[in-house]
Amino acid sequence: MQVIRNGISGMLLLIFISSCIDPFKPEVEDISAMVVISGRITDQEGYHSVEVSKSTSYNDPYFYPVSNCMVTIADDKDNRFNLTEYAQGKYQCWIGKEFLNEGTYYHVEVITPDGKQYMSDSETILPCPPVEDVYFEEKTLETENPDVPLYGIQFYVDADASGFAARNFLWNLSEAWEYHSTYMVADYYDGEIHYSPEYYDSLFYCWSSGDLYDIITFTTKNLTSGKITRCPLNFVSNRSQRLSVKYSLLVSQYSISDEAYNYWNTLQRQSQSTGGFYETQPASIKGNIHCISHPDEAVLGYFMAAGITQKRIFVPRNFGFIIHTPYCELAGYSSAELNDFLKAFKKTTYPIFLVNLSLTESGPWDYAEQYCFDCRKRGGTLTKPDFWE
Repeated sequence: MQVIRNGISGMLLLIFISSCIDPFKPEVEDISAMVVISGRITDQEGYHSVEVSKSTSYNDPYFYPVSNCMVTIADDKDNRFNLTEYAQGKYQCWIGKEFLNEGTYYHVEVITPDGKQYMSDSETILPCPPVEDVYFEEKTLETENPDVPLYGIQFYVDADASGFAARNFLWNLSEAWEYHSTYMVADYYDGEIHYSPEYYDSLFYCWSSGDLYDIITFTTKNLTSGKITRCPLNFVSNRSQRLSVKYSLLVSQYSISDEAYNYWNTLQRQSQSTGGFYETQPASIKGNIHCISHPDEAVLGYFMAAGITQKRIFVPRNFGFIIHTPYCELAGYSSAELNDFLKAFKKTTYPIFLVNLSLTESGPWDYAEQYCFDCRKRGGTLTKPDFWE
């Protein structure tokens, strides 16, 4: 069994060398920016997307979009789907189910504003077996301080590829979680303190979500059967608000070609090499994109076709360890100190929510950080996801 976890934040590798005195940062000669084209098409009706960008400095990696490109996904049935740029360097189009079939070959074509033409190799969609199960176990990890372990939950996935032509798989993960403020809103300051006999939960319930950048691949080529058991996914620690109320993980399982698997496998081996900087030099990661108009030009990225199945799991708070959430300590101001403190706020920041220590109209009041009242200030939204249970 070969399980490969890949946390890739860009196309360039970040290699850190540490010594007992100071970190050693090798001088890396920057190379000319190369075009990066990446995307995928699946067997599911919906929007299919392609990103076009340029590689950036080794020491300062970021997404450098290439806008105003002509991007087309084409198949071997003479169907062509023109993509629209919905954000800088990001292109998409809606493709109906009738055009997404097993055995059909797809490729992407890109023409950049300077007239250069790029094309990927063709790939076909392989049916993807269902995700049988997604589950988790409580797990304790060692840290640099042996007296302070890291608690959390480890997710796993099971699947059975027996009877399917696909032998290589990739999982993408999307997480979402519900969390709450510490205090409901009531009394507030907007130039003067207002008392409210009632508490309101209008800023109390929040949800946050996002894609995880870990890439997990698996091949069954070396197995006697197609069963995939306990393939590890992500670990969620108790040191964030993710597990404070309810957590959800969406697992997207893709059936991928040998070429796609080899591509991500190479990225994995290079990004997680521990042999040392001078033992394993970064190699050129060859994808399946080519510059048609300038054949000698090196191009980064990969465009793949894949079948997809998905499964979502919800995890309510019920653990044998403590969840560390933002600490909402009262400032401890006297009435005079609080008054002087509140006067320093600009009107654009009103209202400033306060804690009523006596729960009466006469106060006194104290200050706590506003994220203790307004859950949005911890990065989430008041809108509950449609899929939320």
